[in-house]
Amino acid sequence: LKGSLNCSQAEQTRLSQLLEQKEQQIAEIQGSLEREQARLSGLLQTRERQIAELQLALNSYQAKQEKLNQQLRQQEEEISKLKELLDSSKAELTRLTQVSDQKGQEQEIEEIREALKKKQAEFDELYEMIDEERQRFDETIAKIIAEKEEEIYELQKAIIAISQSPASYDLDEDLCFYLDEDEFYPGEIKSLVLRVLKSCQHSNIYQGSRAYHIISSIIDNNNAETEQAERHRKKILNTLDEVFRDYTGLSMGDRRKLERVGFDLTQSKRYRMRFHGDNRYVITFAKTPSNWRAGRNIIRDTRRKIFGDTYRGRLS
Repeated sequence: LKGSLNCSQAEQTRLSQLLEQKEQQIAEIQGSLEREQARLSGLLQTRERQIAELQLALNSYQAKQEKLNQQLRQQEEEISKLKELLDSSKAELTRLTQVSDQKGQEQEIEEIREALKKKQAEFDELYEMIDEERQRFDETIAKIIAEKEEEIYELQKAIIAISQSPASYDLDEDLCFYLDEDEFYPGEIKSLVLRVLKSCQHSNIYQGSRAYHIISSIIDNNNAETEQAERHRKKILNTLDEVFRDYTGLSMGDRRKLERVGFDLTQSKRYRMRFHGDNRYVITFAKTPSNWRAGRNIIRDTRRKIFGDTYRGRLS
């Protein structure tokens, strides 16, 4: 009995040491998570400041653009005045020509003609200068806007990447999944996952189970974040329905509608329609339909290829 008691005390001492080690490891992990969250929070604040600075710079450029527009309007008013002066001088020249038989009128007319030529030269030079200034202004503004839009886009991508990185999630509330697919439009992947969960929520999972409650919670707490993606999906479906429901061939207007929602088309003997330039998502179809079902078959094949669902004659 004494030997058994000594053994129990040794085991208790070993377990106490092991518990202290685990508590120390947990404290270190929590400290590491807090430092990482603080670092990411600081980085996000820096990105937000950069976006605010870029917005201020863009506002400044817009103010400069308005100022230049005012200057151009003033120059156009000066040109209008010069035109009026030129017309007045021409009228005076006509009048003087009619009475050129009077003494000394020839010399005065010649002086007026020289003055008119000089004014015309000044007018042409001013017009060319204004035209060059307008072209330089348009090119500068277009370049600045393109650069700033690219910077804002890159910053927004960085902020989204930071907000979706594993270390930025609260482990008590959120889930993080890793994948190597890029989104074709904002919120596409999250929206697709939620739609798949909704489709199997009532058909494949027993109601009242833990799995059912978890999936319901995921759906209920993430719907608002996918509204933009769902609107874009509806736009794609509406465009497909509008273009192909009564398909007899593609017009230039139809092609532009498809391009606006992410499709590019090439043609040889058949049309080849590709989604966002990805060769994995290609739908081919005839230029001239063989029967009234051809357009609906195109819609069915496109929905199946992109959204993984089927077409039953109505949008869902």
